[in-house]
Parts: sequence; structure tokens; C-alpha cells
Amino acid sequence: MKKKKTLLGLIAAIAIIVIGICVWYFQVKKPHDLAETKFNAAVKEVEAKNTELTSAMNDAQKILDKKEAVYDNTTKEAFITALSDAKAAQRKIP
Repeated sequence: MKKKKTLLGLIAAIAIIVIGICVWYFQVKKPHDLAETKFNAAVKEVEAKNTELTSAMNDAQKILDKKEAVYDNTTKEAFITALSDAKAAQRKIP
């Protein structure tokens, strides 16, 4: 009788442990891994766009640094504004 109770207690303890592991895996680990995968994909995309934007801004700054005479000064001002907007558009990744 005592062996039967011990065996049932052991089976119940193992079942509780298995259920606990399943709950942890499906409610915590799996969603976390999925979110991390999506975040890393988004980071790569943002980094690629930031690199492209930085390259374009560097090219634009080189043009401005030449200080050549411009045909229309409003075009130069619009160019400077666009460069400033581009700098503000870059995203920081946490």
C-alpha cells in the first residue's frame, strides 16, 4: 500500500514537472524566440536602409562641401533641408 502511494506520488510529481516544462516552453520560450527572430530581421532591414541613407547623405554633403556657385539659391536651400530631413529619418536600434 505504501509503495503504491509512493509510486502514485512520484508519477504525479513527474506529471507536474512535465506539464510545467510544456507550459514554460509554449507560453514563454517559443513566443520569445519568435519575437527575437522577427526583431533581428527588422534590425537587419533598418541597418541596410540606414547604410543606404548614410551613403546618400555623404554624397550630398560632398556636393555641398564643394561650395560651387549655384544657379538658383532656393534649390540649394531645399537640398540642405532634404539633407537635414534625411539625417532625422535615420533610425536608432535599441
